[in-house]
Amino acid sequence: MCFADDFTKKISEGTDNKAIDWKFTDGTLNKLSQQWQNSGQVDKQKFQLLNEAFNESLQPVKLELRNYHQRNSDSKNLLIAQVTQALSDEDVFSAIESVKKLQTQWQAIGYSGQREENQLWQKFRKVNDQLFAKRDEAKLVENIRSFVNAVAKAKPTGSKGAYMKKIVVSSTMGPGVTLNVDSA
Repeated sequence: MCFADDFTKKISEGTDNKAIDWKFTDGTLNKLSQQWQNSGQVDKQKFQLLNEAFNESLQPVKLELRNYHQRNSDSKNLLIAQVTQALSDEDVFSAIESVKKLQTQWQAIGYSGQREENQLWQKFRKVNDQLFAKRDEAKLVENIRSFVNAVAKAKPTGSKGAYMKKIVVSSTMGPGVTLNVDSA
């Protein structure tokens, strides 16, 4: 209970939340609870009194930890909204740069709690993946246009008629996709 008392003292003294090592606090709280559960057999009446005192001493720690997780969850939800906004940006490459900065911010934000962390990560990851897929699509279109322009410029001056009649793009073992020559 010394841990809980020390923590409560720090909180009551107005210690800045950023100065508290929340990861250590969370780990210590989990270990302490586990040790308490494995403490062995005790008389039922004594156990109830001890258990009440134990739980009461941990309440301020658990409350601050929940608040910490909630702040982190709110920060991560804000980042998810910003990445979603970047997804609608017309300039995919500048959106990618801003999202990379948001990813760095995500790493700096602490743990959001057992229930929230994985769900938030999945949402963040999904929107990031959509944006990077949009970038890959833009790169592919740009590469095809460059190729078509290079082939068109290489047309001999003496040749007559349509130089390119058909364009088909395919992966190494995949099916071909026919492109419209006029729009390429």
